[in-house]
Amino acid sequence: MAPAPSLRVRGLVKRFGSFVAVDGLDLALTPGEFFCLLGPSGCGKSTLLRMVAGFETPTEGTIEVAGADVTGLPPHRRPVNMMFQSYALFPHMSVVANIGYGLKGLPKAKTEARVAELLRLVRLEGFQDRRPDTLSGGQRQRVALARAIAREPALLLLDEPLGALDRGLREETQGELRGLQRRLGTSFVVVTHDPEEAMMLADRIGVMERGRLVQVGPPAELYRRPVSRYVAGLLGDVNLISGHLGPPGAEDTREVVTAHGAVRAAANGVDTAAEGTAVVVAIRPESLILGGDGLPATVEETTFLGDRVRRLLHLADGTPLRASGPPGSGPERGTGTTVGFDPADAVILPD
Repeated sequence: MAPAPSLRVRGLVKRFGSFVAVDGLDLALTPGEFFCLLGPSGCGKSTLLRMVAGFETPTEGTIEVAGADVTGLPPHRRPVNMMFQSYALFPHMSVVANIGYGLKGLPKAKTEARVAELLRLVRLEGFQDRRPDTLSGGQRQRVALARAIAREPALLLLDEPLGALDRGLREETQGELRGLQRRLGTSFVVVTHDPEEAMMLADRIGVMERGRLVQVGPPAELYRRPVSRYVAGLLGDVNLISGHLGPPGAEDTREVVTAHGAVRAAANGVDTAAEGTAVVVAIRPESLILGGDGLPATVEETTFLGDRVRRLLHLADGTPLRASGPPGSGPERGTGTTVGFDPADAVILPD
């Protein structure tokens, strides 16, 4: 028998007066999954997290954790813990005392053994007597994580856990966070507005817009096969070429007739849409091929970035395009070229 989802929400709604913050949301997480909620401020991701934690009451719907309905339970009775961006460490307490605070009520010997285990797990042996103000940002985060997982929750919720760190430390800590989650085997749900962070951390990403999950899937799937302009733009740079659908094609492609010529791209759900339907073709910068068969374009700028060269181009009608590729020979600023792509590397989206 398959284990129950570590988290399942059904028909979840949260209204604040006339404002709908979360709108009929359904989601299920597999045990041990690292899941990221991605979206801009105000899309409902933090409200969803707070409802799962028990800090907000749903207007409608149910919440289950490890197969048990927790919708009406207060936070302290849920097998869930939440780590906030501020970490909320006690400044006057040592690392050991901060971690042990999550184990209040256990016998002293058990508390000491568990704290020692957690110090090894988060790689802070030798720091047990330090106070938070003597630690780096990454070390403080690990203390907060150790305290949050002390009682082995079925689900750990993290609201922008790396938001307070500078860029270099964030990148280092992302790897540590992912490694810790794998060692624990606990399901993590992380809220972030940073697409690179979500793609690095997550087994799956849920993209939120106006209180709804508009697409859920592995990072590569969302990046290569977004379902809308919104998702495509949220996950990184994307080129959009407007046109109208032509006849259906072979191997799950459709022809798109643009002002510059016809191209083919992955049908991406428009297999049965009527010819003439207005659409856009979405192509990532690294998938553009310069030279050979393709649409005529002009190079406006060329920027050397060490491991790659970025080019800004435009089509005859002024449509901007960005291309990214390895250093080497290629068209320079002010020269004409053509842009093409493998149909499998481009998708058709509703206009």
